[in-house]
Amino acid sequence: MRSGNALRSGNGLRSGDSAREPRQRGNGRIFALIAFWAVAVVGGEVFLWSYQLTPGAAADAAPATWPADGSIPRHPGQPLLLMVAHPRCACTRASLNEMRRLIARFEGLHPPPALYLSVVAPAGTGADWTDGPVLRNAASIRGLHVVVDPGGRFAARLGATTSGHVLVYGADGALLFSGGITSARAHEGDSIGQNAIVQALYQKDPSVRRTLVFGCGLEDQPTSRLQGGRS
Repeated sequence: MRSGNALRSGNGLRSGDSAREPRQRGNGRIFALIAFWAVAVVGGEVFLWSYQLTPGAAADAAPATWPADGSIPRHPGQPLLLMVAHPRCACTRASLNEMRRLIARFEGLHPPPALYLSVVAPAGTGADWTDGPVLRNAASIRGLHVVVDPGGRFAARLGATTSGHVLVYGADGALLFSGGITSARAHEGDSIGQNAIVQALYQKDPSVRRTLVFGCGLEDQPTSRLQGGRS
């Protein structure tokens, strides 16, 4: 004779309960996977932002006056602006784009600064090391002179350790600024360094004369060429 209650299985569980158990375990696994994915995404974003906001190695002190026997001549009576670059650092694209915007702010400056890009070529590398997007970008900046620094010897003399390091010397040859003009790796936008350079060249006392540099180390050898990605 059947009872009015639902049939129970041998272990005392109702048949409906036994059907719900696999579904609950499946839902638990789905929730666990979603939680793992969320943690991975957040962790990746944190790592990326941490990397972008990590500056390059601390630069050494730049010469107080422009080296008279350097690979780039002094321009008497004219300021000089130099960027030191790693030709295969993806961050250099942002630095050059900011340099282009910075130059546009010199329209009312007389005389305007002489502009140079010093590209570091490690010892033993060929011409193909410096060939690529960085030089093509530099070639599109009017008035910018590009020189190659074999072995990075001149960069070391200037105290530069990171791609995107900018140095500005006044018409009298005295150092006005040394540092970066981006606020993070591969980041474009206004920065303390750019404003300091404009103030210095327009003979206003800049709030800072040194800033951190964000980019690849000049001695690094990235395995891939710059293809528009981040460093």
